[in-house]
Amino acid sequence: MKKLLVTGDVDITQLAQLDCQIYHLKEPKDEQQIIDALVDSHYYIIGGPEHCSEQFLNVAQVLELVVVLGTGTSSFIDLKAASNKGVEVMNTPKLNAETVAQFAFATMIMRNTRFHFSWQMMQAGTWFQNPYKELAGTKIGLIGLGNINRSLLTLIRTVSDQPVYYHASSTKEALHDTHRLEFLELSKLMSICDLVVVSVTLNETTQSLIDENILANANQDLDLLCFSSPHVICPTALRNALTTKTIRSAYMDGYYQEWLETPGVAKDQYGLLSLEPSVFMATTHIAAQSREAIQALLAKAVDNIKQYERSRHERL
Repeated sequence: MKKLLVTGDVDITQLAQLDCQIYHLKEPKDEQQIIDALVDSHYYIIGGPEHCSEQFLNVAQVLELVVVLGTGTSSFIDLKAASNKGVEVMNTPKLNAETVAQFAFATMIMRNTRFHFSWQMMQAGTWFQNPYKELAGTKIGLIGLGNINRSLLTLIRTVSDQPVYYHASSTKEALHDTHRLEFLELSKLMSICDLVVVSVTLNETTQSLIDENILANANQDLDLLCFSSPHVICPTALRNALTTKTIRSAYMDGYYQEWLETPGVAKDQYGLLSLEPSVFMATTHIAAQSREAIQALLAKAVDNIKQYERSRHERL
């Protein structure tokens, strides 16, 4: 019987339909624990915080297939090393887009109302009650127009019929009239929008896409929300923009150092975690972590394994 390694806080009940020995690391304590389990694993579902590096793959003696719970495979596994090892990699795309979009929409409202600043003022003994603009009166920009931001656009349209500005690798002219979208160059979008949501794939083109030049000319009242890899934003440029009040605030779901390398305030080399929450906040990839989304992702992972086994039998 083949061994299936699963990481992350997932309900593995539906994995029983697979003819596999299930080994579940609900909360991996370190990389070595995963490496030890990988030695004799045939299948591996990545649902935890780890990155399956070349070191992981080198010890995997019988590994055939890795399934990533989510879309961005390169964020979770060394694709080149997997290819060299002859390990197939599959993902579970699109299934958590609406979940992340809902989280992003809620975050937009929280940041736009200055929710966290109000809390800070309360802690300081000050009663903060300044009026805020509703989303309907806010200039909104989207960087990237993939599944997440398209789902987010649908939610935005429940409260606002104002134009939404976007920047992407290519224009989506078919959506311009139907969704009241307007394409802008990145620098222009950042300079006129009050709220900008980033959701793009990290690659050579998007690494530090938002750098000191882009931030230098940004709207001073900008709230920047990132649901991509943090590395699409240059950390030193971001801290400088926040501390000089070139932009108002930033939020990201993830950080530049994660899991075992999570630095805490004292060891944060970028100095962002020490900023007040109304200025900067980061969370631990919680946007996609709804129970419903995880179960849907796991169901797709099961389908992927079944599909792999069928195609393998056909080749024999």
